[in-house]
Amino acid sequence: MIGTGDIRNAYNYLYEQIRNYIWGFPVIEKLADVEVGCYSTCPDVLKIRSDFAQLNLLIRDVAKEDEELQKAVDNFSELINSSDEAYAKLLKVDEEVKSI
Repeated sequence: MIGTGDIRNAYNYLYEQIRNYIWGFPVIEKLADVEVGCYSTCPDVLKIRSDFAQLNLLIRDVAKEDEELQKAVDNFSELINSSDEAYAKLLKVDEEVKSI
């Protein structure tokens, strides 16, 4: 299982590298899809994997020439391919007991 914090950290590193370039709308749209998947409370790893595969196809030529961007792509890819499930750590649980 992959922790949501790990997914978000890997995405943030990828985003830092991607923002060093000016991209067309298709790349921005796929990047947004990946971001929404990564930052949802219960991420769907298979959906993130699918969206990322499409994003990777769009940016692969640039990534081949930029070592840091390629490192971020490889890191994110390795993480999301390591498991099909993700978990979220509950930070705080508020329970209320009502008596009848």
